Amino acid sequence: MMMIPKLFKAIVLMAAIASFTACGKPKTQSGNPVQGEVTTEEGATEVKSTLDRIKEESKIIVGISDDYPPFSFAEGEGEDSKYAGLEVDIARYLALELIGEEALIEFVPLKMEELIEKLDAGEVDILITSLSQTEERKQQIAFSEAYYSSGVGLLIPKYSSEIKAWSDLKEKTVCTLGTSVYAGELEKLGMVILEVENSEGMLSALKDKKCVGGAMEEAAIAGLVRNSDWSDYNNSPLPTLFPTPWGMGMRRGPDSESLLEAVNLAIIQMEAEGFIVKKEEEWKIPPTDYVKERMELAKSVIAAQPKKDEKKEEEESFLSGYLAIADGSSSILPVTLALSETFEEANKGVRVGVGGTGVTQGFEQFCAGEIDIVHSARPINKDEMKLCRKERHRYLEMPFAFDAIAVVANPKNTWATCLKREELKKIWSTEASGKIENWQDIRKEFSDSPLVLSAPPSDSGTSEYFLEAILGNGEGVEGRVDYNAQEDEALIVQSTTAEEGGLGILGISTYEENKDVLKIIAVENEAGKCVEPSRKTIDNGTYSPLSRPLFFYVSEEALEKNPAVKEFAKFLINPENQSAIAKFGYVPVSGDLLERVRTRLSNGVTGTLFAGGSTVGVNLSDKLLGARTTEVPEGKENDS
Repeated sequence: MMMIPKLFKAIVLMAAIASFTACGKPKTQSGNPVQGEVTTEEGATEVKSTLDRIKEESKIIVGISDDYPPFSFAEGEGEDSKYAGLEVDIARYLALELIGEEALIEFVPLKMEELIEKLDAGEVDILITSLSQTEERKQQIAFSEAYYSSGVGLLIPKYSSEIKAWSDLKEKTVCTLGTSVYAGELEKLGMVILEVENSEGMLSALKDKKCVGGAMEEAAIAGLVRNSDWSDYNNSPLPTLFPTPWGMGMRRGPDSESLLEAVNLAIIQMEAEGFIVKKEEEWKIPPTDYVKERMELAKSVIAAQPKKDEKKEEEESFLSGYLAIADGSSSILPVTLALSETFEEANKGVRVGVGGTGVTQGFEQFCAGEIDIVHSARPINKDEMKLCRKERHRYLEMPFAFDAIAVVANPKNTWATCLKREELKKIWSTEASGKIENWQDIRKEFSDSPLVLSAPPSDSGTSEYFLEAILGNGEGVEGRVDYNAQEDEALIVQSTTAEEGGLGILGISTYEENKDVLKIIAVENEAGKCVEPSRKTIDNGTYSPLSRPLFFYVSEEALEKNPAVKEFAKFLINPENQSAIAKFGYVPVSGDLLERVRTRLSNGVTGTLFAGGSTVGVNLSDKLLGARTTEVPEGKENDS
């Protein structure tokens, strides 16, 4: 069993896993400027791939920053200047992997506003510039595997005690750099933003007390506090806001595909060796959990590569050598991991890659044919149905269990045992942003303690369902934005337990794994009774409206072409796995409902029973027992 982030599939499936030598020469796309055009003897124009050109010229051109210590900066001046920092070291590692010598690299210092322009113009081959993977940038360039992550922290004077939570900054002036992309988000949290041109302007404004703190990427803060000029300042202990992964940027297009694959593979190798972990220590950067987790993931991916010469033929099943990939909801991740591990033990030589990047990203990959299975805490929505239809990607829907969303608090919370639906609505509505910030804002008899909220991102299946159930049925319901959004529910546990006034939203399975350090909060149901989530209350429907069905979606194409996917899909809804599913706090689909799901899989029934809508208030029994169990002609699926 492997934990696999979004792009790991392409790496694991590369036939030339130990070599970059086989590189194709795709043809030019009309109207798109590309590097390395060559003319054949027949007069046809072909495109030499960027990776081919790099190897032939024995030179890779890397765009970097020259003023972002300790990640990338210039030492010295003029001809005597040289570049140093963690990302410069990463670039040299990359050059060594791609062309065999780290000295064969040309660094080109770039300003943030010219990065994509210079890349598109072919002046650099790759950007290694602490480049956040924003949605806008993803539309412009191709990103590598994420190799680092940073979010917004607050630079404050040492020994400052007035700022204990981000909510304490409401109506206070906070400095940001003029190039920041998060100033608008901070304004939504009620802060008054003062933009400064650079770090010198930031220091001057702080000294003159024009702002109470400087909101910057924590990576930038790590560089500033190394400087003696900033010896009186440090990063506050506030939770990180807007954490965003960094990726290396490359041009879009077929000429860069082989370079992207080669770079991704080099990143995985680099992470597995602990290279970035060591470099953090070397550059005196506070160690990050993200880098450590990536290292362990990379180790597991490399270790999981089948080594046929080390296996006895009789130990391998008929599925040996096949790979199945599943990704999606982080709240369902634990049960999918457990089931995949059991499946691998029974089928020697099979690898099941499992990730938890979030249900929205999971469906994006699924509809694009990048993964075989999505594990989801909600049904496929209308936009995802359109995307799959556009890509001609048909799928089978398999409800497998009922889940609950748990509302949890810090164990030191002695004042709240039950919350009404109206109170949850009060906490999470869009109007609550910057207003409902103390427990007494919820109920006057509660403690006078700051309310510190943590939950999955708004586009996760858990948050989408929660908001629909609490704020009102309907697709696209929006809630407050000023909370600690974490895709990894372990980080929600961490932030909830770190603050006495912490309140978190997560899947019941995560609560079950951490119930020794969390306090469960009962929720008042439609009958006016305070009910805690449990197998009994989920099964009998009294934990309402925060219980929901869970799904596996399986690619029809993968079922037909990959025997491992077919067997794994059957295994996921095998009645013998019900006890394993129940261990995570879920209520397995059973009896006639389970048999109906298994029949639909066996008969290849594609589409969804939910027409892209919500499951809030929907009876799964009515849906399944009234549904067809045989296939229908092309174009007439349930999701047509």
